[in-house]
Amino acid sequence: MMDRCIPKTGTFTRAGPTAVLPSPDEIDESYAGVLMRINGFGTAGDLENAIAASSGLESSCLRKVTIVELLARISGMSVEEFVCRHTTVPLRRGITPHHVSTPHGSEARRGILSMASRRQNSVGAVMCPGCVRAEQENLGRSYWHRELQIPGTIWCHRHRVPLLACKQEGAYFRSPSEFLSKGTSQQIECDEAFVNSPAYKTYIGLCAALMETTRPYDSKAVGIVLAARCRARKVRRSTKSRGWLNWVPTLSGRARELFPEQWLNSMVPSSKGEGQIAQLERAAWGTSHSHVTTYAIACAILYASADEAMDDIYLGVRELEALEGKCRGWDRSVVCTDTDKNRMRLQAIVQSN
Repeated sequence: MMDRCIPKTGTFTRAGPTAVLPSPDEIDESYAGVLMRINGFGTAGDLENAIAASSGLESSCLRKVTIVELLARISGMSVEEFVCRHTTVPLRRGITPHHVSTPHGSEARRGILSMASRRQNSVGAVMCPGCVRAEQENLGRSYWHRELQIPGTIWCHRHRVPLLACKQEGAYFRSPSEFLSKGTSQQIECDEAFVNSPAYKTYIGLCAALMETTRPYDSKAVGIVLAARCRARKVRRSTKSRGWLNWVPTLSGRARELFPEQWLNSMVPSSKGEGQIAQLERAAWGTSHSHVTTYAIACAILYASADEAMDDIYLGVRELEALEGKCRGWDRSVVCTDTDKNRMRLQAIVQSN
């Protein structure tokens, strides 16, 4: 239920700040920066206060409202639509065990909205110099692209150039052309052979597909899908000794073969030594939730394309939802792991019904 302190989308009681529509794929803070420059605001707080005042929001209620909700209102979009189009929340929530039936940006789970202002790209704000110049020529302004903020993105396939990164605080609120002209951005180390490899393209394609989702996929189902795919591709999920199975390649071993060490270390949260291995194992075993980029790396190892991986994930999630629905009243622990034994038990229960 919507907070009484928060007016509905598009409801303005007095003249507010001059508004423009966000550009396609423009990230939320970049859009806020455009509004700040157009209206002469010095800080994001000034913009928030102006939007809140024009929509009749009392100052005592302002702390309950996120900047994403205010930007959605001034853009004329619903909060869910704005979150799905202009934030990285759909990617960060793309595969999760939490609130999987809750859409991205839902006001039923207001904690989700606070995710929008948090970034997980360790290299900083990322831009393509070719895109910046083209936008200045065609649009009169440049902006920060959401798709380029996918962790691990190092190359613009449109202009075939390495990307630039800026670690300056508040960079997203300023125009990327400013950092390009002043030379305050640094080129991301890039291997052209790697960015043209199927593994890199599958990883980026899968993350881009997750960015377009309206609600997350259940990590439990994704773990089942990856486990089955490991068996089909004869890839061992664990690095632990299995006797005669030692000759079978491991998931972490394949990761080291397909991805440069420096790139891989920057991507897997537990970035060194055994922590990196454990992250990939957890994704494939489904024993606990892993970072979404770890799932994407595992898929890039096991699938030839992002479309093939997304098809399997979609079918796996729908299958698990159907099995869980048919097993109401039974021991639901049987759907909480991805082991062959419990999966067979679950299928047997469904068939007996």
